[in-house]
Amino acid sequence: MRIAVAVEALTDQVFERMMTNNVLSNLWLSNLVVGDMKAKRDGSIIFISSIGGLKSSTVIAMYGVTKAADIALCRSLAAEWGQYGIRVNVIAPGLIE
Repeated sequence: MRIAVAVEALTDQVFERMMTNNVLSNLWLSNLVVGDMKAKRDGSIIFISSIGGLKSSTVIAMYGVTKAADIALCRSLAAEWGQYGIRVNVIAPGLIE
């Protein structure tokens, strides 16, 4: 799937697929492991996002939106699950050659 889609050309279907691949998949996987982590009162979840989630781009605008959502999801889970000793972090690399 191409991620460089002009905002005005973006269809609901493409955006929904991007959200599913980049955000919902992290939520689903986190929910699969959080029960065991809560029981142990320990654990670490690491998301891979992108600098695109922190800095706007004219080339990959909607990709950046989904990566910003990843970062927000990470912060929310960290706030909610931190009381159980679960760390939730995000790595947001830039362009890698």
